[in-house]
Amino acid sequence: YEVTQSEFQSIMGSNPSKSTKSPDCPVDNVSEDDARKFCLTLGERTATDSRLPTEAEWEYASRAGKSTKWFFGDDGSKIGDYAWFKTNSEEKYHKVGQKNPNAWGLYDMHGNVSEWTLDQYDSKSYYRYLGQNVSNPYEKPTKLYPRVIKGGSWMNSSYRLRSASRQGSSK
Repeated sequence: YEVTQSEFQSIMGSNPSKSTKSPDCPVDNVSEDDARKFCLTLGERTATDSRLPTEAEWEYASRAGKSTKWFFGDDGSKIGDYAWFKTNSEEKYHKVGQKNPNAWGLYDMHGNVSEWTLDQYDSKSYYRYLGQNVSNPYEKPTKLYPRVIKGGSWMNSSYRLRSASRQGSSK
């Protein structure tokens, strides 16, 4: 599931969340820089290699072995069983792990809050590799392009929550 406010607080010593303040809600209002610092600090404290996923890694985990629009299939009418989004969120974040997980036991891959990835966002990145024998393409961000965010959030339509959907953000 997404990093909770209490987990972020315990690692970073602060909680930047601006919306619902709850230890079990996902941390929000996290910059890309703060997300990377969280991963670095977590890795140091746990003696593990911790980093943001590449866009391809995120999508692979989201799909859980499927090739459909969402990990549960192509029927968008079922999204409410798996995600908090514009139609069911009551315009706020919700506690993590409240919806059904994907086949690999990963919760909140769609909706609630969007997730940062390592990749830069531009109209040609990532998808230029489709059809090629590249398992994990990576586009190193530059100052010209923001980072890719995946998964969509509570304020997005179900279309933005598809596994392949991608948005850019520099905040």
